[in-house]
Amino acid sequence: TLKITPRSTHNHGTIHFGGKVLGHSIPAKGKVVELQARGKGHGHWITFKTLRVGKGGALHAKYTFHASSSVSYQFRARARAESGYPFLTGVSRQVGVRVR
Repeated sequence: TLKITPRSTHNHGTIHFGGKVLGHSIPAKGKVVELQARGKGHGHWITFKTLRVGKGGALHAKYTFHASSSVSYQFRARARAESGYPFLTGVSRQVGVRVR
């Protein structure tokens, strides 16, 4: 799952990511999750942060916009398949953020 607050910000504003990797089989060493973004309507996802969630699966991160004009972005979290984690690669729903 993925939640972002606020959903609208300004240049030099910070957004906060929260969420959870679902499933009861998170490895003891944790699970690697990639946060990805793309401009609204653009095709390529870009990984901008990689983090490791703990055994409970809770995801917490933040991002500050530094050189963005008025534009909308889409974000998602991706958990790839890996040994010790019995699921295929999965992604969260897309969450939109508007930078003014």
